[in-house]
Amino acid sequence: MLTLLRDFLWWCGAHAWRALRVMSGDDAFERHMTLEPPSATDSPARSRRARRAIYDRELDRKWSRHTACGRCFER
Repeated sequence: MLTLLRDFLWWCGAHAWRALRVMSGDDAFERHMTLEPPSATDSPARSRRARRAIYDRELDRKWSRHTACGRCFER
């Protein structure tokens, strides 16, 4: 019985964490990789560049409206 309860709580926690990452946009790289699976010719350096480009794009998207003074503006 305790094993069943532990497994259920683990399942709930895993799905809650996944939902939180989806809502916050933190899973952008995973979503990108499901859309474009890497080919056999991709080098590790190219993969790092792709991850960096995705990270930079998401960072720009998240912070494009914030300034140091706290006022928001659109670019």
